[in-house]
Amino acid sequence: MYSPSRPMRRRIILHMYGNNLYLQILLRETIYTTSCFVMSDSEDEYPSLIASGELVALKNFRIRGIHDVKDSSMIDTKRYHILDRGVWYAINVFTMDDAGKSMHASLVEVKDKGENKTIFPVNNDSDSIDIDFDDDTITIMRVNIETKGICTRSVAYTMKALLHYINNKNHFAPKGMVSIVSKNPIRAFNCYRRAFKLNGYEMNDGEYEEFEKKYYDAVVTDKVDEVWKKNFEHGFDQFVNYEQKRMWQGAQNDKEQVKLYAGLKF
Repeated sequence: MYSPSRPMRRRIILHMYGNNLYLQILLRETIYTTSCFVMSDSEDEYPSLIASGELVALKNFRIRGIHDVKDSSMIDTKRYHILDRGVWYAINVFTMDDAGKSMHASLVEVKDKGENKTIFPVNNDSDSIDIDFDDDTITIMRVNIETKGICTRSVAYTMKALLHYINNKNHFAPKGMVSIVSKNPIRAFNCYRRAFKLNGYEMNDGEYEEFEKKYYDAVVTDKVDEVWKKNFEHGFDQFVNYEQKRMWQGAQNDKEQVKLYAGLKF
């Protein structure tokens, strides 16, 4: 029995039902019902995102070790080692300024424990994941990954290490930001949204609707069954982590109490 390929099935959907239904299938249904462990990078074909299951917490997250990086030129550099399903993640986190208010996390290595094989970085000149913290906001700064299928966990664990680091210094990040600049915006969007979700951040519905409309307009212009010839760009700056917000507010209240008591005369 003939079974059409996935690209052909997409063209059939487009031909029979038009762009609008196709976009609903592609965006609204798949984005909100995907499992974080079904990686959007696992397929090269255009949407590369149709999956099912509930978005789950980082229940397998375990920090296996944290140690000082002695040869670092940065302030208070820590190396985090995280093991998940037989894969090691090594992340460096450090403080960027003398005031101790800006911090940074970089993914150093992803290694398959069973095969003793490095799967990140593959290309030392381009592969990188960098996440910054400043004031009250975590920002995904750069994500370049040549290896397929590791985006969500790699970004999520880099973010988790940074959150652990800043929280230990009594800093908190209730806000999250990322700017998508990609020729495969669906893949990038889902990687980043899942990584934020896995760390307790919720996306603003209005920002999602704005992204959906902008993406739809771009699809109509560039034609959905063609390779993107230019980068799609869109920013998100309203991710919210309510647990971090609660701790941030508590820290602010403590600071106000300290100021109050400092001004009292006994």
